[in-house]
Amino acid sequence: VVSRRDPRQLRGLISRVGITKAYSIALSRRSEIEQGTLDLKRRYHEGAGLVEITLGPTDAIIGKELQEVAHLLPKDCILVSIRRGSTTLIPHGDAIFEAGDQLTAFMRTKDTELLKSALSTGEPVSAETGDPSTA
Repeated sequence: VVSRRDPRQLRGLISRVGITKAYSIALSRRSEIEQGTLDLKRRYHEGAGLVEITLGPTDAIIGKELQEVAHLLPKDCILVSIRRGSTTLIPHGDAIFEAGDQLTAFMRTKDTELLKSALSTGEPVSAETGDPSTA
């Protein structure tokens, strides 16, 4: 192997064994990525997936803790992360929501609008009817 800057400068040696080993590692990594993709497709087959929602300044949950608004989330919804600026937070009950927070939830994607409505209005929404819950 020679230097890119100076082709007359020797930087190292490559053996056939080294090339074969590197190729084998690359194939293994590719196989792992393909298997991961198949696992995700299988897992999301039933309409579940990751949903991202950005909170606006007038959303009802701004300034509130997750534990105060957890009842607003659809039944099959898990809040995975809160992206705030360049920081990603793992949500806990004492996490306080701020305008501009990007929420990532794992949920049935068909319930995305229900979640957006609940976070915006502060009113729980029934996944069965789409109407504000009376619970």
